[in-house]
Amino acid sequence: MDAPGATKPILVLGIGNLLMADEGVGVHVAQHLLQRRLPPGVEVLDGGTGGFELSGQLRGRSRVVVVDAVRWEAPPGTIVRFTARDVAAERPRRWSAHQQGLADIVTAPHVQLDPEDIVIIGVVPQDVSTLAVGLTDVLRERVPAIAEVVLKEATTPR
Repeated sequence: MDAPGATKPILVLGIGNLLMADEGVGVHVAQHLLQRRLPPGVEVLDGGTGGFELSGQLRGRSRVVVVDAVRWEAPPGTIVRFTARDVAAERPRRWSAHQQGLADIVTAPHVQLDPEDIVIIGVVPQDVSTLAVGLTDVLRERVPAIAEVVLKEATTPR
């Protein structure tokens, strides 16, 4: 059992903008997970549209799983996995609206995590340009499945 208030070794960080339809998928997945009983050692954080200030949440972790909408040539709802090393290696390529902020977060000197221990679970959105609270039907239906992928990633030893 985890000690109350102690930093848990694994962080699931959902990021996104809830006001821009599927752009908020990471936050929706985090909120879904917060309604469940989590495995020991796993903490879930709704990071919203936070930036560099979220880097402090990574300190003291052994693994971080970030959930975010990504630009990818695939059907909406497709799940894509990559690591912080991939983000740093291909900075010119824009996968996410938060990619630059994510790169800054994961490379902050105090984070001290191997880039392979920071995994991004990206979800291909259907709509990120409409001002709308809530996901499109395609992504809303996928949230439970995405949450399962995230938990499996968070709890499978590297």
